This record gives sequence, C-alpha cells and structure tokens, in this order.
Amino acid sequence: MAEFEVFADPRRFRDAIGKLVDRDRVGATMLSGVLANQIAEPRPGVRPLLVCLTDVDGPCVAAVRMPDFPLLVMADPAVRDRRAALRRFAREMVDTGEKIAGLHGRREVVRELADAWQERTGVEPTPRMWTLLHRLGRLVEPADVPGAPRRMNADDPAEVALVADWFARFGRETRISRVPPVPDPDGLLRNQRRGDVVILWWLGATPVSAAGHSPLRPDGGVRIAPVYTPPERRRQRFGAAATTAAVRSARALGAGEITLFTDENYLPSNELYSSLGFEPIAEFAEFDVPAGGGAVRD
Repeated sequence: MAEFEVFADPRRFRDAIGKLVDRDRVGATMLSGVLANQIAEPRPGVRPLLVCLTDVDGPCVAAVRMPDFPLLVMADPAVRDRRAALRRFAREMVDTGEKIAGLHGRREVVRELADAWQERTGVEPTPRMWTLLHRLGRLVEPADVPGAPRRMNADDPAEVALVADWFARFGRETRISRVPPVPDPDGLLRNQRRGDVVILWWLGATPVSAAGHSPLRPDGGVRIAPVYTPPERRRQRFGAAATTAAVRSARALGAGEITLFTDENYLPSNELYSSLGFEPIAEFAEFDVPAGGGAVRD
C-alpha cells in the first residue's frame, strides 16, 4: 500500500528520498539543488512544501515547492506502474489543499502528472516551457574575447546591485519567474553564503556579462545559472567567456559534472552552449496549473 507524507524537516525529507535521488540524479537535479539550499540557509519566514509517495519498494515520487515557484517533481524510473503512482500522487497532492501554480520535472513525468491532475480536478495543466538539460563534455573555450573574469565582490554594494538587477532582467526575459522579478541584493548575498558563485566578465573597468554557478553537490555536480549579458553587449561572445570562467570556477571546486538548462526553443542559447561543448542529455518541461490547482472533481 502506497503512503503519502508531508515533511516539516528538510533534513528528514532529504534522508527519506535519498535512494530515489540516487536512482535518477538527472531527474532530481532541480529538486536536489533547491533542497540543499533550504538546508544550508533557509529563507526567513519561507516554508517549503516537501512531499513523498512511498510504495513497497521505497520512495517512488517526491516533490519540493517553494512559494511562487512550480512543484519540482521526480519519479523513480524503475517504478512498477508510473502512471498509477502519479495518479495516486496527484490525488494526495490535491487533497492537501496546497496551492500549486505549476509542475516541473522530466518531460514524460510531468506530462503524465498533468493528465493525472486533470483527471483528479477537471483542471487541465498547460505547457509553459520546454527545456533541455545539458552536460559539459570537452570544454571549447571561445577565442579572442577581450576582457577578463573576476568573481563578484560581495563587499561592493554597487557591484551586488548591478548583478541583482541583471538577474532580475534574466528572470523577465526568460519567463522563469512566475511573479514580476525585482532586484534582490539580499537574496543574492544569501545565495552566495550558501555557496553560489557569480563570475563577472570585465572589459577594462566595465562589467559586460555575468555567469553564476551552484555550490558543489556531494555527488560532484555543479549547475551553471544564470548567465546574463545586457542587450547592448550581446553577440560579442562575452556570455561565452563568462560561462567558460564559471566552468573554470566550478572545476576549481572539484566539479566532475557541470550542467545547465536552456529553453529548447531559444536557438541562440542552444547554439552558444553547444559551441562550448555542452550536450543535451534530458528533456524537461514546466506546466502551468490554472487557478492554483482546481477543486476536486466529484
């Protein structure tokens, strides 16, 4: 008999889903990163939603949701009946009464969960974004890009404010944010204390691009994000140079696997990262859930 549990303690949740994460580290990449951040330094006054469905073989579906963000879902690739597990998961999730704005995860998992959600509520989740997860193979460094990299100076308020503004613009342009993004210098510094790194590419005394990367995970992985170049500085390879500098930073920490996400339909970024040696390894998707979830269908 499957059991559904809502967790209050992020560490206990991490331990409970450990075997599931080990079975699909690619599918767990976003969930694991958000969970690690919440454990390292919780956002003040913010309560994550942490849920897990367990069957006779152990945890089979797990999800994390931070306020104003989609539900990050992963499912055991070897689960005996994934559709049935996701139907049970959807039923239990809806019954919690939590407001769910979206669903995110491996594409095939999210599609099946969207079907199960509609079956349970009568509300049809709709596709919002198709994304690709890329893994770095052999790094191909861009040639002849003027300038030099330097890590963001957290003690320089002007520099922190600039990066915070750029990352808010990134959220608006990519539609990643579900609420209007605003510059958040405090959040940027909090993420740095968790282990995030931001590399700026400088042309003389002027920063022209930025690339961030996550902390080093226990499995040796690091994810590059975000990468932003102001419009007036684009098509000059500054983004490629900043990304390459972020890769070097991650490798200096000991990263053995470096990944990043792109919008599948945005050709310029896919071409850029392909030119640097990144290769797509998995398809992800994000769906909107209208009205935050919908009532249970009789």
